[in-house]
Amino acid sequence: MATLWPAVEGQPGWLLFGLLLGRVSGIYHPSAPDEQPLSRGRLVLGWVMVLLFALCFSPAPFV
Repeated sequence: MATLWPAVEGQPGWLLFGLLLGRVSGIYHPSAPDEQPLSRGRLVLGWVMVLLFALCFSPAPFV
């Protein structure tokens, strides 16, 4: 990991450990009681939030 991103600090092995622990432990999200598709308004709101997330956490924020 350090050869790909030399500026990364800390132990990147924790990420792999966490992913393996999540898969091996068998913890899964329960199914939702109401399996209806999202309305158009909620879909638009979701995509706006994804865009906002990308803008907030980009390496060089657009200011």
